[in-house]
Amino acid sequence: MWSEFYAPSKVSELAVHSRKVGDLRHWLEESFSDTKLSKYRKLLVLTGTAGCGKSTAVKLLAKEMNVDVIEYLNESTYKYSNEDEYGESTSKRFSNFLGKSATYKPLSFNNERSNKQLILVEDLPNVLEYTTREASHDALRGHCLDGRTPNVPIVIIVSDSGVRGTGGNADEMVQTTNRDVVDARMVVPRDILDGPFCTTIHFNPIARTFLKKHLNALLDRHRDDNPYGSFKRPHDEAIDVIIDTASGDIRSAINTLQLASQMALPGSLSTSGHKRKAKPLSKSTRVDMEKTLDVLARREVSLNLFHSLAKVLRNKRHGFDDEDKVCSCEDLPHVSLPEHLEYKRRAPSHVHPTRLYEDIPVDVETYLLFLSHNYPAFNQDCDDAAVVADALSWSDSTSIGYNDSKQLSASVFEYVIRKTLHALPCPSIKRGQKIRKPAFFFAEKERRNGIESIKQNSRLAVTIHGQVDTNAIIVDTLPMLSRIWEPKDIEKSLRNMIQFGDKRFDNLKSDIIAENDNEIPEDENTDIRNIMNFTVENNEAKLHTLKDALGAIDLHNYDNERYENEIDEEIEEFSD
Repeated sequence: MWSEFYAPSKVSELAVHSRKVGDLRHWLEESFSDTKLSKYRKLLVLTGTAGCGKSTAVKLLAKEMNVDVIEYLNESTYKYSNEDEYGESTSKRFSNFLGKSATYKPLSFNNERSNKQLILVEDLPNVLEYTTREASHDALRGHCLDGRTPNVPIVIIVSDSGVRGTGGNADEMVQTTNRDVVDARMVVPRDILDGPFCTTIHFNPIARTFLKKHLNALLDRHRDDNPYGSFKRPHDEAIDVIIDTASGDIRSAINTLQLASQMALPGSLSTSGHKRKAKPLSKSTRVDMEKTLDVLARREVSLNLFHSLAKVLRNKRHGFDDEDKVCSCEDLPHVSLPEHLEYKRRAPSHVHPTRLYEDIPVDVETYLLFLSHNYPAFNQDCDDAAVVADALSWSDSTSIGYNDSKQLSASVFEYVIRKTLHALPCPSIKRGQKIRKPAFFFAEKERRNGIESIKQNSRLAVTIHGQVDTNAIIVDTLPMLSRIWEPKDIEKSLRNMIQFGDKRFDNLKSDIIAENDNEIPEDENTDIRNIMNFTVENNEAKLHTLKDALGAIDLHNYDNERYENEIDEEIEEFSD
């Protein structure tokens, strides 16, 4: 494959932005330096879409800095059994690999091996399984907190992944903790990810200009290496279509380009002689070329979320916004309208709702949530906005998230998009509007973090009635603590939980959304955040914790045997 044969051999050949490469180089230099910062450069998490050059950048920089790369290979990917020939389970294999790689150095037979080495983890363990995830977290936690061995940094590659269509609604995306999508917080434990030993660098998709430059250079290189080879150079417009389909995935773009070069793609040029300037393609040739590329690329890579929203909100139509070379208007039959409905006639739209549904990168409810947050700024008057609001309200009444019908989801999406396109003005109103992320996600993230914090603090809290239910703590205990105890006598972590459990938290969540959307000033007298936000002056005072509020036993202070023998006596003491 060209993606492997013509892989970059030095850092200057990377299509990655120089700033991201500089951030990665700076982190590696600090991790292998003799400064005090080196002990905090234990773990690096590289996130980003697939094919944006994460692992390639790490390997090339390590080669340039004379650092050996020890790559972890997940054997369960190639074997059906959960245990290998030595009886080692999958959950323990990763832990043993990290321990041995950090302690022992590989054998060297030619004295060319470097003293510096890093561990690259790209083939992740199955962190969706609870036992494997907990074992992996313990292994990473032990590696970061162990100061006895020399610093061997770990670089973990986490590629963004998601489900399109009916994979789950927006509420489920932010509320559930049992997610089926692997992200950095599932691979790395929260205390390490948010601590000083871990750094996260996010790689963006390859920019269109970088991608086009790299593909043209690759074609020139292949032509020079195979002057008599039988391949056709795709037309420049075909390369543009390949780039649009790849959506920043350079690996996918190169593979599609290879297939397009080895077949008689409409509009392809001969590679014999000097490179000639390509003539513009005719409309029929362009249509044939696009159909062929759709088959090659399978259109599996979706549009960017904000790009797909802009296509709808900008509402380009034939005759008003025809700067594009290709008019992608939907081929609809001409229908004559009666006089009283003539005002509803619209020019053909450049947006194809059916194709847009296939290209959106998120589920339907999440897309409509973004649409409902941004459409008011693009309306001309309240009557047009009411039409869009009516369509969105109808989509909510269908309860997409509680139905597994893909046909229903597609029908609802097309109905809302067509109603929105019909209501929005054309040409679109341009007054510097920006498409923004709804504050709904931030508010729900605060709620989810509050629940997780309560679960972690109450996991080992045992009362006379057994382990306390999380919902009981939120509903019964926390709302009363701010009225029983003074804020200055409450531990900081418990103050944060009281802020979450207070009955005014629902209003707090609404305030967050209102402040984000309409810049409404805060009411400092009634805001629970200001009531609990202060510093305790007397650090020596005994502060109340959640276990004190529950009258619980701290299991951290008891081993299993002592707990079994003395649990009854302790419960009686607390119950008195």
